[in-house]
Amino acid sequence: MQDSLQHLINFCKEQRINFQINSSLSHYSSLRIGGFVDMIASPDENSVSGLIKLSRDLQIPYFILGGGTNILFPDDGFKGLVITVKKIKS
Repeated sequence: MQDSLQHLINFCKEQRINFQINSSLSHYSSLRIGGFVDMIASPDENSVSGLIKLSRDLQIPYFILGGGTNILFPDDGFKGLVITVKKIKS
């Protein structure tokens, strides 16, 4: 998983996608609960599809997160990638 995660990190750097490693999910939930996620990324509308495709190709579990309301993240976190789409314009 570490090699796959490094591929995601490199992609995010190349595409100038904001990301964090080992981030607390409580920062992304209106209820302020949840464990840690391996990686969280905030792509724009031009890079979101590439990030999803790479995650699938690398077999990294991913979760797409909107505004973070009405969501409960588990205390043991999420092994994989959380993709926040909050900054994507509809």
